[in-house]
Amino acid sequence: MAVRLALFYAAVFLFVGVSLPFWPVWLTAKGMSATEIGLLFTAGSWIRIAAPAIAAHFADRRGRRRGVLILLASLSFGVHLLFLVAEGFAALLAVSILAAIAFTPIIPMGENMTLLASRERRFDYGRVRLWGSIAFIVGATAGGRFVGGAGADAILWLVLGTLALTVLASLAMPETGSPPSRRRVPAAALLSKPSMAVFLVTASLIQASHAAAYGFATLAWRASGIDDDVIGLLWAEGVLAEIVLFALGGGLAARLGPARLLAIAAVAGIVRWLGFAIEPGLGLLVFLQALHALTFGAAHLGAMLYIVRSVPPEHSASAQALYSGMAMGLVMGGAIILAGALYDDVGAGAFYAMAAMSAGGLVGAWALARITPSVVRSAGSRA
Repeated sequence: MAVRLALFYAAVFLFVGVSLPFWPVWLTAKGMSATEIGLLFTAGSWIRIAAPAIAAHFADRRGRRRGVLILLASLSFGVHLLFLVAEGFAALLAVSILAAIAFTPIIPMGENMTLLASRERRFDYGRVRLWGSIAFIVGATAGGRFVGGAGADAILWLVLGTLALTVLASLAMPETGSPPSRRRVPAAALLSKPSMAVFLVTASLIQASHAAAYGFATLAWRASGIDDDVIGLLWAEGVLAEIVLFALGGGLAARLGPARLLAIAAVAGIVRWLGFAIEPGLGLLVFLQALHALTFGAAHLGAMLYIVRSVPPEHSASAQALYSGMAMGLVMGGAIILAGALYDDVGAGAFYAMAAMSAGGLVGAWALARITPSVVRSAGSRA
């Protein structure tokens, strides 16, 4: 079961590794301006808020997830075929919206299935999830070499190929059922609990504090005179650090528990973003990029642990979708807009705002520990 789940992560993040860096290149070749590309990406970001929640609602109500995942993967592949004939901004926007509706629920649904399987079979979630990070590196590096030789037109075919692999991987996914939810709106039942609200705010602040790094770190490093090749290595270092944590940190993460993991991620974020704000030299940047293992990896493990320990299985898909939609959609989208405005005004000083978001996440982690200590301790003995 763990192997089949790992293959799913590899396939879906191979798609992300190809599309995230190179899709703007394909859009440029289609005649899109920078403003139009920004609008196309923004549309997908905001859809991330609603689409996973709707898919998760049906999964929790049915108590079955594999069929929903296969349907989403197949729809995503089919919609992306429309890019072969889409011409002009309006057509590309329409297809981009449909593509985002189909694809954005896939990763949260797969995460939920993996969490349920890890609870049932007692395997290490991190050692399954790391194959997604490895595949992302492979997709970005191999995709770059392929596109460099074949040209921008090859990007869409790479995207379609990786989505076809995602469909095959979803067909191989094990069924991870749960009792059908008796709640008409499972997400509403979750949000009625104070601990869930505190968790969502905490995890969202920590994850969205990466907004300035994702959007503007490369620009800041280039402005400070760092070569593009070195910048690429710095980004690879962050992902490799994340892989090491996923591979080796499962046992420690289970002992620390969700609130402490989120607190560690928040403290690391304060250190990392304050370091970025002072425009450090290369030596310090190497250290700060290694902290990605904590700022992202520890926060993600903490979020997954919270969901698996504190949320009933019949509501778990909705909890996963809420986390994804709020942390990676709503709050991240707002943080990117904030970071862009600040970067235009104060340059690397934008990272001070990211440090403040991490500090807010630290307060939230403290509050979460105060609200749910008994839940976390009782679940920890079984994890």
